[in-house]
Amino acid sequence: MTFPLMSAGLIRRYPAAPGESLAMLYFTNSFGASIGVLASGFVMIEKLGLPGTVQTAGVLNLVLAAAVWVLARARGADERPPRSGRDSEGAAPFRFFLAVALLTGALRSPSR
Repeated sequence: MTFPLMSAGLIRRYPAAPGESLAMLYFTNSFGASIGVLASGFVMIEKLGLPGTVQTAGVLNLVLAAAVWVLARARGADERPPRSGRDSEGAAPFRFFLAVALLTGALRSPSR
């Protein structure tokens, strides 16, 4: 459910470039997923075992969710996003969303 919610948020945030925004989100999420699979499959399962790897992924997801919640509350509910998709002021939140997409992809638990 994370990807559709982030897609909707990016389209609302950058309505002038929805294709570019979604393509970059998809890329960073897929890249993060590949890093997560490699890290969990070759490092974490060996060091922590399968239950420890799944627990670590769960804790990291909770930490990431708490960080996003704090940042969203600090931003304020009444603040309106800029209308243009390519302003220098809006570049930092776009990078933040890409970083979140990378991390959520990396934090997926192994399927086995």
